Amino acid sequence: MRSRLMVMVAAVAVLAGCSEGRGADEVHRVEVSGTGEISLPAELADLHLGFEVTADGAYEASERLRAKVNPLVEDLRGSLPGGAELQARSLAVAPQYRWDEGEQSLEGYKATRSVQLMALPVSALGEWTARLSEQNPQRLSVSNFRLREGDTAEQQALARAFRSARGRAQALADSADRELGQTLSIQEQQVSQPGPRRMMAADAREGAQEADEFEAGSVRAQADVRVTFALE
Repeated sequence: MRSRLMVMVAAVAVLAGCSEGRGADEVHRVEVSGTGEISLPAELADLHLGFEVTADGAYEASERLRAKVNPLVEDLRGSLPGGAELQARSLAVAPQYRWDEGEQSLEGYKATRSVQLMALPVSALGEWTARLSEQNPQRLSVSNFRLREGDTAEQQALARAFRSARGRAQALADSADRELGQTLSIQEQQVSQPGPRRMMAADAREGAQEADEFEAGSVRAQADVRVTFALE
């Protein structure tokens, strides 16, 4: 998996030396602050579909929507890739009104239902959007780009920030002709993960997309740490 990594480290060194009135066994230290920013290709995403049918009566609208969506739901249950999950919301029916010269009149009933495919592999999103667009949903969107289970982007950014801070501390210790000792303290100043960046999502109103036209989003995270090391 390719990753793009930019690390910015700013360091402030505090060399505590022995001076008058201080004990000879005082710990000498160096304090550094580091910022790590990481951007990784997303591995999983969620696919959302919305269906609706309008009819003169509530029963007719609901039955027409069931006939359209129920077979699709059953087909999806048996064809999802490993680790993916299907969530089918309950059907809802609402009256539709129109206003004519200040008077309200009943125009019909709209039945709606949404279906969500959770944790689909990003590599298969193009195929799934093209396949589901053939079902003519009124809404089709992709969201929640993320990584698989394991080290999160935040954890990786924190680890990288610490390693970079340690390298900076080592350079400062070398410049002062000292040996870098153990870690005395670590402070997590900030960890943030901006919302996943979606580069392109399917739009049901524009018809099916070819699989190779789909570009996944990315998962980004930034971490700031302050670390104090002993000097020997």
